Amino acid sequence: MQIDNLVVGAGISGISAAWELQKAGKEYLICEASKKVGGCIATNRNGEFLWEEGPSSFLPKDEILSLISDAKLTDDVICVERKLPRFIFYNNKLNAVPASVLEFLTSDLLSFKGKLRLFIGLLGFIKPLPKHEESVREFFTRHLGYEVAERLVEPFVSGVYAGDIDCLTSRAVFAKVFKIAGKGILLPGIIPGLIKSKFSRHNKSKKILNPNMPKIKRGKLCNLTNGLDSLPKALIKVMGNNVRLNWQAIAIKKTQEGFVTTFKTEDGLTEVSSKNLILALPAYITANLLQGIDFEAIDNLNQIKYPPMASVITCWDQISAKNAPIGFGFLTPRSEGIRSLGTVFTSALFAGRCPSGYRLFTSFMGGATDSQVDKLSANDVAQQVIDDIAKCVDIPAQEAQVVASKLWSSAIPQYNKGHLEHLHKIKQAQKKFTGLYLIGNYFSGVSLGDCICNSQESIKPIL
Repeated sequence: MQIDNLVVGAGISGISAAWELQKAGKEYLICEASKKVGGCIATNRNGEFLWEEGPSSFLPKDEILSLISDAKLTDDVICVERKLPRFIFYNNKLNAVPASVLEFLTSDLLSFKGKLRLFIGLLGFIKPLPKHEESVREFFTRHLGYEVAERLVEPFVSGVYAGDIDCLTSRAVFAKVFKIAGKGILLPGIIPGLIKSKFSRHNKSKKILNPNMPKIKRGKLCNLTNGLDSLPKALIKVMGNNVRLNWQAIAIKKTQEGFVTTFKTEDGLTEVSSKNLILALPAYITANLLQGIDFEAIDNLNQIKYPPMASVITCWDQISAKNAPIGFGFLTPRSEGIRSLGTVFTSALFAGRCPSGYRLFTSFMGGATDSQVDKLSANDVAQQVIDDIAKCVDIPAQEAQVVASKLWSSAIPQYNKGHLEHLHKIKQAQKKFTGLYLIGNYFSGVSLGDCICNSQESIKPIL
């Protein structure tokens, strides 16, 4: 088979790239090793239960809203009220994350000394930037104090990246904050940097990607009426004959005209020749495929780690869960001795997720600080999550029902120290192969919006 553009991988990154080719009227084929599209997007249903085993929501970035409009799902967007509280389990109780200066002053999350250190740091009275690459913990401790790093930043990072703040690099994980913090008017720091940044961009007009995309205020969390997998399914349906499922790429060869990719399919081995090859795959799978073309950054791809993580969906009846507050959910600092990373109060956020009279919870366990989670049985993982929720929310563990659980053996890529150097070498190696494009969540953000943005930007030379 001969094709101009071949996309390997039908996660949100690959689908976004294929959709840009579709809109531009380009010839393309998108192939996926599994029988479903969406990658880490994993919506499941059972009776009146509907849940996400991967990402549970998205932020309303223009790129994803534009894609939703293209998929004709604008009316399906459901949003969470921004004022709903978020909680952190600290000192044996749920503490609302402060959303204002007054709430910070009265919060039990920080001591008086911790609050004072926070405000001094915000104003820019901080130590100079060290010569070594700072971890996330080092960066926020230098700017805002160790209490903020441990009790606010660490649980946030665990919830988003399932990462270790002593290993993650601040330059990649908090790229915008890192950049802003070094650009204060008189002093370095986050607040002085924000002030200067605001003045420097006030005359810039924002480009509207799609006039038909949903109009949603920033800061809200969103989902779709029938789950996140509605988006990839709707786009793939339009792509029609350009999609191949159960096609696993097993080898790549370089030719004068482009690339030959060999797939293992239900009908045997199939070769596809293409001028352009877009690999929308995890870094370690990409590394394995590129062995055959003497790609110089194989080791750099393999240095990007993907620790295991389990998601567990549980429910309690409303009476048993009477102590569970209404809000986004809670996160847990590692120092509190709670093994699970955090829990989303799913049914409190999005309607139609469980039968009337029940509360549905989505919890995650594992990641970089608990990489042995894949050694546990599914029952042991579920029981640990139930025990953690029971302790944090004060509801009876024995009343819990397990709706579903899933182990992701290789979950979220870790932007550890050295990550940006790995990316630089990967991009330099890629430049030596005309027509080769590497995309995915190991580049510039793990959120759905970041993946879409990166994909669209990366393949612009083809369009």
